[in-house]
Amino acid sequence: MQLSPNVSQVLAVIADIYTPVLLLMALFSVLSVRGNALKLQLAILIYAIFVVYLWMFIDIYTGLWALFALDYSTHSAIAFALAVVLGRKKSALYKASITLSLLLYGALMYSLNYHSWLDMSSTVAVISLSLLPLRLLRFISFNTHS
Repeated sequence: MQLSPNVSQVLAVIADIYTPVLLLMALFSVLSVRGNALKLQLAILIYAIFVVYLWMFIDIYTGLWALFALDYSTHSAIAFALAVVLGRKKSALYKASITLSLLLYGALMYSLNYHSWLDMSSTVAVISLSLLPLRLLRFISFNTHS
């Protein structure tokens, strides 16, 4: 499907705004806690962002995704990582909303020819494995406050 230039331009602006909005939401979420919890939440946010850019640099210097005729999707990686941070300790409805927004963002990137679905899903798979240590932090943080 060919999009008109005007529609493409509007969609590109929406795509450009999505990640900064997620980042602001994550920052507000982190900064809304106090004490040691603030330090933990900030560390989680920094770790999630670090993982995204670590994999980006690994891909740049090794051509890992290109070996499989794919492209590392920094857009998908950072959006997913921020969504993970945002979804911690939130309701099922909130998590479902964030998941839906990620899927719509993926459809937007696909329609704008930024990335293929395989680019995005392979990137998210690697990032999700890299974020697994956050599950351990969640377990520890729940048990230390009980």
